[in-house]
Amino acid sequence: MNTLFRFVFLRALPLVQQPELRSASATELADIAKQITSTAQDRYTHHLERLERSRLAPSAGTPPASVPETTTLDERSQTHVRLASWALGAYRTLYPLLSNDEERTLRVVRQGFGVQGDSTPQSVSLLQRLMVRFRLFLARDPRRARLMLAERFVADLGPLFEARWAPTRHPEAHDVLLIHRCLYEEIFRLEGVPKLLSLFCAMDRANFVDLSQFTLEPGLAYATKRQACRFDFGPAKLR
Repeated sequence: MNTLFRFVFLRALPLVQQPELRSASATELADIAKQITSTAQDRYTHHLERLERSRLAPSAGTPPASVPETTTLDERSQTHVRLASWALGAYRTLYPLLSNDEERTLRVVRQGFGVQGDSTPQSVSLLQRLMVRFRLFLARDPRRARLMLAERFVADLGPLFEARWAPTRHPEAHDVLLIHRCLYEEIFRLEGVPKLLSLFCAMDRANFVDLSQFTLEPGLAYATKRQACRFDFGPAKLR
C-alpha cells in the first residue's frame, strides 16, 4: 500500500473530533491507524485475487490451454482497487468505534479523501482548476475540449470499467458518457456497503467541476432501479 497516501489519508481522518475518540491516547490512535491499514491491505489482496481469478477464468467453449498465464492486473485497475480498499479499511474499523453510526462513519471516511457532501475534493488544487478553465477558454472548439477531458477520464478508468458514448443522432442530443460497469460499485456491493460509492461519485464530479453544463446521474448508486451512470457534457454539435 502506498506509504505517502497512507500518511495523508490517516492524517485527514477527523478522529479526535469524534466524541468516542476525543480522549483517545496517541497509542490508541496509532492502533486504530494500524487496524485501518491492516483491513485495507486484506481487502486489497482479496479483491485483486478475485478479479484475477475472474479475468483468467475461461469463457464457455474456451480451451483451458488458451487461458493467459499472467495474473497481474493493469496498473489503473490496481489503483482503483487500492483506493476502494482504503475506504473499506477505514469504514470497517471506525464503524464499531463510532457507535455503529453509519452516516457519521461515512462522513469521516469521506473527509479522509478530502470530500464533504458532494463538494469538490480538496485534492483538486486551485492550479489544476485554473488550468482546466484556461484550456476551455482558449479552445477554438469548446465541445472538442470537453470531450478531450472526458476521453482522458475514460482512459484513467482502465479496462475493468465499461464506458460507452450514447448515440448523438438526434438534433437536440447531448454528449453523454454511460458507465455500465463500475469497479467501485462492484466492490462496495460485494462488501455490503454500497453507500461508500457516493464518495467516488463526488470525486468523479471533481474531474469536470469547471464544465458549466456538466451533470452526473450516478445510476449505479441507486438502491432500486439501478441503471448506467450518466455523465452529461452538454449539447452535441452534429457534423
